[in-house]
Amino acid sequence: MFVSNAFCVFDENLKQMEQVFYRYNPWWENNNTLLDNLLDRTESFEFILPNITNKQVIFLTGLRRIGKTSLMKLCIKGL
Repeated sequence: MFVSNAFCVFDENLKQMEQVFYRYNPWWENNNTLLDNLLDRTESFEFILPNITNKQVIFLTGLRRIGKTSLMKLCIKGL
């Protein structure tokens, strides 16, 4: 009985986590309109995208509001 209750609690927590993930990652639901208004960052994009599949760690640093998050969203769109 205890194992069954523990599984139900775990299952409910898993569902809540999934809802949070989907809320913060709306492109998972094929809502590509969120990614359509991004500026083209071809040079940076061409450097990052090939390194995604070879398991290299890439640090993306820079000043505030220069497009780091937009570049990551472009990478997501390109996958």
